[in-house]
This record gives sequence, structure tokens and C-alpha cells, in this order.
Amino acid sequence: KFDESDRDRQRVDLMLQFTPIETLTISPIGGYRYDDYLNSSLGLQSVETWTVGVDIGWSPREWLSFSIGYEYEFMESRQRSQSREQTGTTIFDFPDFTWTSKNVDRIQTVYAGIRATLIPKVLDWTVDFAYSTANGQVNTSNPTRPTNAVLNGARSFLSPRQWWGVVCRNRRASPSTGCSSSGSGSSSRTCLL
Repeated sequence: KFDESDRDRQRVDLMLQFTPIETLTISPIGGYRYDDYLNSSLGLQSVETWTVGVDIGWSPREWLSFSIGYEYEFMESRQRSQSREQTGTTIFDFPDFTWTSKNVDRIQTVYAGIRATLIPKVLDWTVDFAYSTANGQVNTSNPTRPTNAVLNGARSFLSPRQWWGVVCRNRRASPSTGCSSSGSGSSSRTCLL
């Protein structure tokens, strides 16, 4: 589920068909789509998708046909969200509490089918098979290096998302203080975003 706004879509689809012999058809396919969510400050920002594949059909007899095909689809989605801290009735809205995610999905599909006419114009026999495998990856980060902290008495706390992906050299990441020292007498912090 995504939050979506007005969308501007650019799309191109291509299909070619070759018939090297009368009973064999080879059809390469391809497509590209780009969706831009123009008025979306938060939520889904854009989706880019492209597809390539091939479909092969063979009819050795007038009443019998076989088909087989393969399709690869790549989809990249970008979204922006924000974490807002609240203390009592006060809401803290810091620009560096904004975080972005890039979702990448790769889908591969193979399919095959058989169609036979058992009784012309009355009874057909059809068998179809399809297998798909998908791989998804989500990368989340802060576009702006976090610098803001909200003071609540003696306790300083940061948005948990502020330290998403933080790497601390020789230290342990901590949502409350950013980085905690691994040595008992050290007060220095070395954090890399």
C-alpha cells in the first residue's frame, strides 16, 4: 500500500512478430513505464518499470498448438516519509527527520501451454503452466544528515529512523544518543552516515 497523489504516466509497449515457417511464430515483447507523482511531498514519488520477454508458438497440426515464453520485469519505486516526534501537545517537525526508501523488485516468469481441438467448434482441451520468481529489496536512508535532537528534561532522544543505516567506527549505535562509546573512559563519538 502506498500514499499516492496526481500521476503523470509515460508508457511505451512494443511487440514484434516473426514467422520463419508457416507453423512457427516468434514474438519478442518489451515495455517501459514511468509514473511521476507530481504533487506528492510525502508518500510514493515515482515508479519506473521495464519489461522484456519472448513468446513462441508452434502449430504442427490445425487442431493442435503449443506455446512457451519468458518475461523479465524490473520495477523501482521511490517514496518519502517523515518521522515526527511529539511531547505532550508539541509536535517537532524537523527536515532531517525525513527519510526515503527505494524499493527494487525483479520478477521472472516462464510459461507454457497446449491447446487441442477435440471436437471442432464444440470442445477444446487446454493446459497452461506458469512459474514466477521474485526478488525484492528495500533501501532506506536519510537524505539529510540528522543533526536535530529534542530535549526532554535530562534525556536527549532522536527519531529511530534518524539513525537508520548509521555506521559508528568502533562504537555501538544507539537511538537515544546516536553513538555510545565502546571504551569506559572515552567521550568522543565517530559516526558516519
